[in-house]
Amino acid sequence: SFHVDSFDDYSKKMLRMFSNLASIFLTLKILRDSEKETIETNSNYLSFISHELRTPLTSIIGFAETILNNEDLEKDEMKSIVKKMLFSAKHMNSLLDDISTFNKLNREKRLNLEKLNLKKLLYEVLSMLEPTASPDVEINLNFPVDIPVDIETDETKLNQILVNVIGNAMKYTTEGSINILVGYENHTKHFVIEVKDTGPGIPEDKLKDIFRPFFRVSKDKPGSGLGLAIVKKNLEMLKGSVEVNSKLGEGTTFVIKIPQSISSIVNKC
Repeated sequence: SFHVDSFDDYSKKMLRMFSNLASIFLTLKILRDSEKETIETNSNYLSFISHELRTPLTSIIGFAETILNNEDLEKDEMKSIVKKMLFSAKHMNSLLDDISTFNKLNREKRLNLEKLNLKKLLYEVLSMLEPTASPDVEINLNFPVDIPVDIETDETKLNQILVNVIGNAMKYTTEGSINILVGYENHTKHFVIEVKDTGPGIPEDKLKDIFRPFFRVSKDKPGSGLGLAIVKKNLEMLKGSVEVNSKLGEGTTFVIKIPQSISSIVNKC
């Protein structure tokens, strides 16, 4: 048998970490109260924090109590419980990241412009996200050789846009393909990035709400409901745009348009 006593230091470390998570939960509530947002947004904040963060926190507390209240736990049982605790903690961390990013977007107006290689950035994003994709999904990136690769933009914001849009495609597509096609409009000097998946699609009556903060098309998949709101806000700051076309059972296509050079647009204004 496997005794909890043999895990004394480790258990204390784990419980201390989860105690800190509980403190973060309370701190977020205080921050929510101090935010000078609209009444509707504040109400959404409270509802979101109460439900989305409390759910994984309750799981963590339950798993911790299971460890403490069982004097004889097999090693495999202990590992299984710790894995579940880790999953819940990572879910909380992801939610906190989204909240933090969304709050910063509402406060920060400055852009950190730099010249980047768009093709390289896309490959880096795909390399990071590919392990999360279903093995039954084929992922294709088509970046024509006859279009520019250099872009002047804010790398952090563009990265957040790509990670959220492509990440959503991977999250909801369990089989078929995800095709990313990059184009360039010479007359507007805008890049056009099309992300097309063969996922379940989005109901027509929900399309108008998908960029609204805290809105989630499906409750079956974990998420904050802030990802696409972050995408829209970032694109507004980068002088870009996003459109979505979707049909149930036929998949979804996001079309992102972003200027090759923001400073040239600002200088014309």
